Amino acid sequence: MQQDLFVEKIVKRKRSGSELILSVTIVLAAILTILICLYVPVLIQQNVYFIALPVAVLIGYIAVRLISGLNREYEYSITNDDLIVDKIIAQRKRSNVFRGSCRDFTIFAPASGLTPDSFKQKNMRYLDFRSGEDHGCDWYFITKNDKSMVLVLFEPDERFISVIRRFNPRAFRQV
Repeated sequence: MQQDLFVEKIVKRKRSGSELILSVTIVLAAILTILICLYVPVLIQQNVYFIALPVAVLIGYIAVRLISGLNREYEYSITNDDLIVDKIIAQRKRSNVFRGSCRDFTIFAPASGLTPDSFKQKNMRYLDFRSGEDHGCDWYFITKNDKSMVLVLFEPDERFISVIRRFNPRAFRQV
């Protein structure tokens, strides 16, 4: 009796510079909007703080949700020969972003020898499921998905590499 093979790993994505700028912009816009919301009753000389205070709290809550929505993680999992990549947003929402069989990989190799021109010239779709940090353990594979070629970058550990090598040794390239 053969047992199922299961390996998984979670990779937390590092925030990029544009995401940091967006976070600061959201905070500044929320502060400005709250100040305006609390200052309007003073301008119109009416006692409408019973409306202004809940609106200010709601603006703060929306800002927190928007900023936490920028937190992303990728979960890689291999069940037998199926590789599944899920994107987890703010540790609340999960969506499947890639599903494929390890047996369908045409190339599986370290990403150190990969140049941007190698996939742009061939009209491949490009999926990046890495953390954004330079660990030197980035790998890529090319597979056919939905009748088009897809290049996927990700950060497997030794368990993933050995499983993929086991199911598809001809696609494995070591640099």
